[in-house]
Amino acid sequence: MSALETFDRELSQHNDDGKDSWYDSGVVFVGQLAADLTEEDLVGLRDLWPTRPLPWQQHCAEVLGQARHAQTIVLLLDMVDRAFPDAALAALESLRDFDPAMFTDGQRQRVLKSIASAQARPIGKLHHLVLGAFLARLRDDKPDSK
Repeated sequence: MSALETFDRELSQHNDDGKDSWYDSGVVFVGQLAADLTEEDLVGLRDLWPTRPLPWQQHCAEVLGQARHAQTIVLLLDMVDRAFPDAALAALESLRDFDPAMFTDGQRQRVLKSIASAQARPIGKLHHLVLGAFLARLRDDKPDSK
């Protein structure tokens, strides 16, 4: 079984579990599986994720930051743009796992606009704090300030 198939299967199994199970152990286990995804797996995942249920999409977005590839940024930005709000917010928050230097100028601008958009919606205080810290990191690491 490929790494992508294993990742998909485990996310599907945790889709049926309660939230406690996901946050107690699923996020760690599936996060480790995400770290094993290859660039090719991530390309396949880009076609797969829109066909999955919302909880699967959200869990996927929550752990994808552990797949440290340039293709992961592309995938997460796709999720930010096209996923339902909860999954899009999780994808945006996962982007903070990447060094800002990994973003192209265009990606950085998309992330900045997405953060502003997310913060304009009613989201929890923790999400505001996480996105605010991410925004500060992006602004502190401006490409033209080096």
